[in-house]
Amino acid sequence: MTLTNHIHLDDIAKEYALDGSLLFLLFSHHSYSFALMQEDQKLFFYASHKVLKTSSIEEAYKEWKAFFSLNKTLQSAFKKQIILFDTACETLVPEELYNENDNREMLDFLHPLPNDYTVLEQDLPEYKAKSLYAVPQNILEKLKSDFPQPQFFSASASFLQSTIHLYKDVLKGKKVFVSFNEKRMHLLCFEDNNLLLSNSYAFENEDAVCYQILDVMRQFGMDSMKDMLYLSGGIDEDSAVYKKTAKYVKNIHFMNRPDTVKYSAFFDEIPHQYYFLILSKSL
Repeated sequence: MTLTNHIHLDDIAKEYALDGSLLFLLFSHHSYSFALMQEDQKLFFYASHKVLKTSSIEEAYKEWKAFFSLNKTLQSAFKKQIILFDTACETLVPEELYNENDNREMLDFLHPLPNDYTVLEQDLPEYKAKSLYAVPQNILEKLKSDFPQPQFFSASASFLQSTIHLYKDVLKGKKVFVSFNEKRMHLLCFEDNNLLLSNSYAFENEDAVCYQILDVMRQFGMDSMKDMLYLSGGIDEDSAVYKKTAKYVKNIHFMNRPDTVKYSAFFDEIPHQYYFLILSKSL
């Protein structure tokens, strides 16, 4: 994903009133991203993304905090703060198997959790399920100190909800949707509106991505020459991941950001699939 330069924030603040605006913020192990929106006009007017030299949620917060502290523009009172976590410690639990008292034990069985991690949950009424995900407790406490009423969400669960909302009319047949965020990807597989798979993967190179996509398509009896693959996030036609995958999957489309909100001229040169995770959280 092409990085956005932060230095224009003060100039942007002169044109767009920040009072009462919304902050959308995404933390992952390899980067952080954010977007700013005027809620009354449903207008996104800025977004930015930064890649980290190290890989941890703690480092992502540290880098964000340093930037946040130096920019008076960002220290204005946002009406809402919507914060997403792209974490490896997550899973979906059907409602019939859900027990709040077992949250940590269930997630720890799948992803051994450090003692200082807190388990959060997100409702997925579309599939009668809960998303469980874990975040360092000290990061939650710091964000609650930074902002008056931050709202926390799982990036993978939010990607699932946004995909269902925006692409419900095209979910007939078998389709795969992928969201890229540096060295992690969220992958969804549907057949006739039924969710077959929702999973997240870490990867090091384009070969690993291509293998994972083809393996999922093979697992569910898909035809890589005919069935559709939708891509979003930090990927475009010039990326190594796209070029590699396009050799084996012929029906590739980029996902579009929501058209129910408006975008400033700042977004004119940004591909529509970029920032999909946080922009679609406005729905």
